Amino acid sequence: MAKNPIGFGRTTADPDPNGTGDGWRLHSGDAEEKSEQQREKPPRLPKAEPVYVGTIEGLEILGAYGLSPLAPLSNLEQQLLQVVAGLERKLDQYSEAS
Repeated sequence: MAKNPIGFGRTTADPDPNGTGDGWRLHSGDAEEKSEQQREKPPRLPKAEPVYVGTIEGLEILGAYGLSPLAPLSNLEQQLLQVVAGLERKLDQYSEAS
């Protein structure tokens, strides 16, 4: 488990990547007023941390749910698999504690 989960823990992109301050933004919603941003609720936190799983263990997890991939997993599918592995680990901890 020395590897970090794929795609997790990355830093966010610079909102002014060209550094000119000319008002160009990565996202169209960046130009909205700050008062609207303050009213938004805080971001949702994960229920369990994602866990890195190798190919074999990932295929075992998918097989347990009756799923069999027909092609290599995309980055999003691999990330979702890591989230499922983290949730399964959390469930195992709760079942051992009971």
